[in-house]
Amino acid sequence: MKRIGFIIFLIGLTLFLNFEMRGVWSANPSPGFPSEKGSIYAETHYLFFGENKFYYSAEEGYKGELFILNREQTEDLLRTEKISYMKKIDLKDEGMVKFNIKKTGFYTFVIKNTSGKDSDFEYSVMNEGDVKDCIRRSLYIAVLGIIIMFTGFMRDKRGRVGER
Repeated sequence: MKRIGFIIFLIGLTLFLNFEMRGVWSANPSPGFPSEKGSIYAETHYLFFGENKFYYSAEEGYKGELFILNREQTEDLLRTEKISYMKKIDLKDEGMVKFNIKKTGFYTFVIKNTSGKDSDFEYSVMNEGDVKDCIRRSLYIAVLGIIIMFTGFMRDKRGRVGER
């Protein structure tokens, strides 16, 4: 029983660390764009079902486009070098955009600089609700494991006292 409790505790702790470190903020500091017009930057992020927020900041006068691609569209982009996308969002200077996705998984963000000038660009992605729920659930699993371990220790202690 102690081993089972310990294993459940480790599973909960692993899930907690996974979501705590990965989920709340996924940030990319300054993927600077070279000065040639239409430069493109792409990066893959793990996104949760539902509403996600994309915060971005660039120099004044920046204009760009954000394309959100699922796995198949990303594979197609690598094969054909043409962008087919789930969502297209226009970006200007700095701000925040919200978008919804239908299922949790890996998505690629393709950011295209259309302003024609060199620009530092920073962004972060956030999905607050689902991550907090996953963190809470993982802590419940870890606490359940501790309770099972404690019960196993108490059962063993009572068994030893009864043997005397």
